[in-house]
Amino acid sequence: MHLRLLAAALCCCSALLVRDAGAQGGAPPAGIRRPAGAAARADSAHAAPSASLVRGVVFDSLSNVPLVGAAVQLVRDDSTRAALMQMTDSLGSFAFPNVPRGRYLVGFFHPAIDSLELDAPVQRLDVTGRPTVLVDLAIPSGERLIAKFCGQRFPFDSSGALVGWLRDARTDSAIAGGRVVLTWSQLMADERGLRLEQRRAPTRSRATGFYVACDLPAATGLLADADADGGRRSGLVEVRVPPRGLARLDLTLADSATATPVPAVVAAGDSVPAGDPLLRGTARLTGVVRDDTNRPLARANVSVRGAAGNALTGEDGRFTLGNLPAGTRSVQVRAIGYEPRTATVTLRSASTANTVVVLDKRVDVLAAVNVIEKQSKRTRDLTGFDDRRRQGMGSYLTREDIEKRSPISMTDALRTTPGLRIVPNGNGGSSILGRGNCRPAVFVDGMQVTDGATDIDAIVRPTDVRGVEVYRSGATVPVEYGGVGGNACGTLLIWTGR
Repeated sequence: MHLRLLAAALCCCSALLVRDAGAQGGAPPAGIRRPAGAAARADSAHAAPSASLVRGVVFDSLSNVPLVGAAVQLVRDDSTRAALMQMTDSLGSFAFPNVPRGRYLVGFFHPAIDSLELDAPVQRLDVTGRPTVLVDLAIPSGERLIAKFCGQRFPFDSSGALVGWLRDARTDSAIAGGRVVLTWSQLMADERGLRLEQRRAPTRSRATGFYVACDLPAATGLLADADADGGRRSGLVEVRVPPRGLARLDLTLADSATATPVPAVVAAGDSVPAGDPLLRGTARLTGVVRDDTNRPLARANVSVRGAAGNALTGEDGRFTLGNLPAGTRSVQVRAIGYEPRTATVTLRSASTANTVVVLDKRVDVLAAVNVIEKQSKRTRDLTGFDDRRRQGMGSYLTREDIEKRSPISMTDALRTTPGLRIVPNGNGGSSILGRGNCRPAVFVDGMQVTDGATDIDAIVRPTDVRGVEVYRSGATVPVEYGGVGGNACGTLLIWTGR
């Protein structure tokens, strides 16, 4: 039930309709009364001298946070008279003062329960006159919800599920029929040996905007994005599901009118588009970055995936990013000495969102060491990279260039690189196109990779890359990598630090 109706119910103080305890489906359990345009009120005539304070917390098992704005009802087990009702506060707490002795039923209503098509569990409660009686309520556990949405699991099945709601960034209304796509890389074994394969799991939202994706690998980094009619899209965000558990990810979608593409600069005379543009909009994000001791962290690099620009935190750990596209987006934070972190934010046009990111995993930073040895092939190759970059025959990315982009995948790192286009491959991932909209030759550490233009995200992680070279035509490619008579679609050289 909509929260506005519940709020109105608290003000109007009229009777509630009682539902039968044995009712199934959409009917609430016995004794718990759904507000019907008017709130229930306590019958003060039955107040007893020996009364108790009944209090507790309603917990959202989907998000692992207290449930705010839930309508908690307390009804005598032996009566159909008006019930007591309280709304949970910002901490998910509720309290009923001066509750007379007796046996009661206690339960709650919330829009999340309605959208999940669930009946919240109801508890029997004995009020015996003790000063305080504690009772806690919760949305059913993830394992129970998986059984409802995905069917019974085998005992050895550790897969999880993802649920959430799709909403419009402008109107906040539910989006029915929107598509959510989850992608991930999975290690497969066949006659060719072990290999990484990109997997994809699409699903659609229901009339309420609710969606569920089942049989997802647990404790694996998943990439999620959503789209719907009218050109509405979310950004690409990261999510993990627990083993045999349920995770929640709500996605807000914005249409293309809320963002302006910022094309990359293309070299003179090059007719090839430079790749998917970054976006600018009217949303704004502020926040603070803290370390594992909760102290502000200065000079952390903050960026929003798919958006132009980045920011460095000040001495107080605070940052501001403007001109951002609306929708659900990934915020990526990096700082020397810490593992990078990614957070999910919801941005709205002409509005300011706020977030707090904690970098809680430190990494060792080694002191500088002088090493004198014979030059290895890897060193010679990287020296060649520096020499070729000075000559300027192609386009080049250094490790620092890639870190500034804060990419999630290798194709993400290559977006806006002159001479390349990053396009959807139809499997929830991305492929690389070069000059003439065909696939370039791809070399990783000097070795040519078959199907590298389509599988590069499963082969190379951007955090491993030390340098990238892009050549638009065979005439500019180094001879050792097929120069002059090489691939007419261009050549991509990637150097890693492994």
